[in-house]
Amino acid sequence: MKIRDVLAYSFVLSLDLAFAAYAQTAPKITISSIQTSHDDPVELRGTGFSANKYALSHLKRPNGTDYPILPFVTNDRGEFSHTLDSTLLSPGIHELVVIDEKSNARSNMVRFVVGFEEDSPVLPEVEKVLDAYVGVWQGNGERNSPPRQTSIVVTIAGRKAGSIAGTISYPSLSCGAVLEYRAIHPESLVLMETSMYGLERCPGGGITILNLGADGVMQFQWRDPKLPGIAAGKLTLLKK
Repeated sequence: MKIRDVLAYSFVLSLDLAFAAYAQTAPKITISSIQTSHDDPVELRGTGFSANKYALSHLKRPNGTDYPILPFVTNDRGEFSHTLDSTLLSPGIHELVVIDEKSNARSNMVRFVVGFEEDSPVLPEVEKVLDAYVGVWQGNGERNSPPRQTSIVVTIAGRKAGSIAGTISYPSLSCGAVLEYRAIHPESLVLMETSMYGLERCPGGGITILNLGADGVMQFQWRDPKLPGIAAGKLTLLKK
């Protein structure tokens, strides 16, 4: 191999190593929710920042103006976490980037929506998540305190009716409820139950969490902060 070729190869290899190192250490942020109600927080996490330094949060309001810059102190691994209080945020789409104060490197940009009003925007990221859940799901669940088994039918309609996500019924208990969105995560839906019928046989409220696995089976979990125990089960798609 000629010297010229060796030099050219070495230069290309150096560039590849440099880009690989940058890709491994580039600041990255993630958020827990891509759409949330006004009383559900959004968890923000950052990695790849300078260790034990400031990371500066730049959050943009739905009207395009900026919230005050928030500084976060990173740990010795260049990470940070922060809880965004959605009660302090305006309804609509928010955009967020975080800048490494030492290197001036910018993170990726993330977007999330606050509120589920009928006129609230629907991000493509939200539509993609919901599309996998839309349909009629059927299965069984069991509550551990007091012990009780029940059949479950869940219908998810998407974002066609503002905050209303769909319905849930427990045929073996002869009760049912409306499901309203509380938060949409990349990997799950958090919903609030409001009883429609059978209140004397079912609690009539609580939080339902749906998580769709890679195998197409949907994990179901229900809890009520005011009551002991949880209910859990598995649902399969009956009709899209």
